[in-house]
Amino acid sequence: IIVFDNESNPKVQKEVIAAVKRVAGEIIDPKIAVLPIMNGEKKSEIDTFVLRYGAELFHSIIDNALTYEQWNVLQRF
Repeated sequence: IIVFDNESNPKVQKEVIAAVKRVAGEIIDPKIAVLPIMNGEKKSEIDTFVLRYGAELFHSIIDNALTYEQWNVLQRF
């Protein structure tokens, strides 16, 4: 499962998407967990997210990770 910081900046988003695609190409059956950007924040960092919203929500996001194919389709929108 690949989980990464999320960012509202379009340039950074493109860089993250490219990095996820590179990593996903190197592993078998990759899954992607996307941290939501909450409460009008501009980004979502893993450590801050867990501290602010708790491990239970983080685990829920991991448990509901998308297949690489599902995630990749969403990148087209």
